[in-house]
Amino acid sequence: APATLAGAAVARTVALDTNDGFKFFLDDGSWLLVRTSGTEPLVRVYTEATRADLRDELVLTGERLVRGG
Repeated sequence: APATLAGAAVARTVALDTNDGFKFFLDDGSWLLVRTSGTEPLVRVYTEATRADLRDELVLTGERLVRGG
């Protein structure tokens, strides 16, 4: 699991009970969820953040994680 996301420390990482992804929490309450779709051959990236710029950066970071970059 990454130690930082979008330049912020990851406070904790939780594996989903469904075993199809991970949710990464930042200290400020923002989070990033990366999970495989149960109905399509793709990976979904969800986020909620305390600021719009952080949200945008978390989405890009999630995409990089999925693509391995």
